[in-house]
Amino acid sequence: MFALLGVIPMHVVGYLAESLWLAVPLMMVGQMLLYTYLCPLYAVPSGVVDSRMRATAVAVTLFIVNLLGYGLGPPLIGGLSTILNATFLSGLDPALTLEACKASNLAVAAQTACDSANADGLQWSMILFKCLYLWAVFHFYMASRTIQRDMGR
Repeated sequence: MFALLGVIPMHVVGYLAESLWLAVPLMMVGQMLLYTYLCPLYAVPSGVVDSRMRATAVAVTLFIVNLLGYGLGPPLIGGLSTILNATFLSGLDPALTLEACKASNLAVAAQTACDSANADGLQWSMILFKCLYLWAVFHFYMASRTIQRDMGR
């Protein structure tokens, strides 16, 4: 729970950093903190169920994590990125559209505006999704309140 709370500012500042020398260490530390959730994520389900159901509990957990996190995460980030891209593009140049940005014969200024909007859309999409870790923090907190009883100790 505490590690995930640390991930959010590390990644947000890393995504917003202008310097690669600042962004990379922040993102590396953030990623190391991020993956500390894996041990309890798989240990707790096997500890709270009967010994005959441990493999099934971990398999269901793996299925949910992979389906939601790895299956839906990238397409949702991409979809939000496209929406934000269009929003940023209209702010930079109201005459440009996402379709116009796909053309290969754009003027340099128009291509620069398209590239900037695309980068900003992806950047803010990833930042917004990192803030969803607060939802996970809440659930880890709620689980921590009853973990001793649930583990049967």
